[in-house]
Amino acid sequence: MITLTDFKQLQRDHAFAYSSDSRLQTVNIITREQLLADKSRLPDETLAIEVLGYITPRNGKQGICVIVEKPRFEVPNPAAPGPQGDIVIESLILEDQLTNMDPNEGTGLAADYVAQVCLEIGHGWNLNFQSDFVADRNAMAEAKDWQPLRAYKVQHRMTLSRAQTTRITTPTITSDSPAPGQITLTNDPATPGAQIYYTVNGDSPAPDNIANGAVLYSGPVTLPLGQYQLRWAAFLPGYLNSAFAQVNINNQ
Repeated sequence: MITLTDFKQLQRDHAFAYSSDSRLQTVNIITREQLLADKSRLPDETLAIEVLGYITPRNGKQGICVIVEKPRFEVPNPAAPGPQGDIVIESLILEDQLTNMDPNEGTGLAADYVAQVCLEIGHGWNLNFQSDFVADRNAMAEAKDWQPLRAYKVQHRMTLSRAQTTRITTPTITSDSPAPGQITLTNDPATPGAQIYYTVNGDSPAPDNIANGAVLYSGPVTLPLGQYQLRWAAFLPGYLNSAFAQVNINNQ
């Protein structure tokens, strides 16, 4: 299963794949995380943080940068278990043409060229997952919202089959058992050790909601006279908690 930490490393690995290519040795390549961490280096706080990318020199040259965005996860088929979907990595290429084409300061590498190199590097790239990253359908597009800079967005995706963590079956309810006026909640035998929490005030029956009425179930519950909205769910480390169930009880 992909974790949050894996996603952050994936972003860094993608940036290193770009920066290790000899064709991009003068292009500043940075992740969105690194860019945010360097925000204090902006020469003017009114400037967009992305400016820091292309004014920061690499190997003595500046004027263009590649910003690797945070990966995202898209689910084309919401009904598939897991859920199964695609990891998408987008890279933003920004070029300040005036500086970048300066024979002394600039890289001389145009944004559309850098975008094509990035597109090629990322296509077929693999990190020991089940499949390769490939160029997306909308793989390279002009980022017009960054005009008057020359800017492109490059996008790669990889289909990922995720095995979903087992979800606990919602406990069953039996009323008036074993004695009149009692409510009994019973766990699925497939998840021994699961703890049931319940509320009688309609609030969330979760372990973190004890302050608002959640109670750990320890045996049949006898409800005093009145009307109640009983809610309950089961929890066990290593499993997804069960669905919340509820029933209106009129104990008059």
